[in-house]
Amino acid sequence: MKSAPQVLYKGFALTPVVVHEAGGLFTAMVIVRDPTGAVRASGEIGQFASVLEARSYAVQYGMADVDDRQPPMPDKQHA
Repeated sequence: MKSAPQVLYKGFALTPVVVHEAGGLFTAMVIVRDPTGAVRASGEIGQFASVLEARSYAVQYGMADVDDRQPPMPDKQHA
């Protein structure tokens, strides 16, 4: 499991986490820390062909969470 550097967004810290799974896919999740320090995690949010796709989607998902809106659909999610 690897986490990327935090992304600051509207006072929240978003930490994308990517797990390299058997079979070569990358599973994404995101950890969100709000301005008060409370932390929540997304759980698994999708599988991707590359670590960069997984990290990018995790950040987008976290931003949607902060904005209280539907997360975007991933471009290249795999079953």
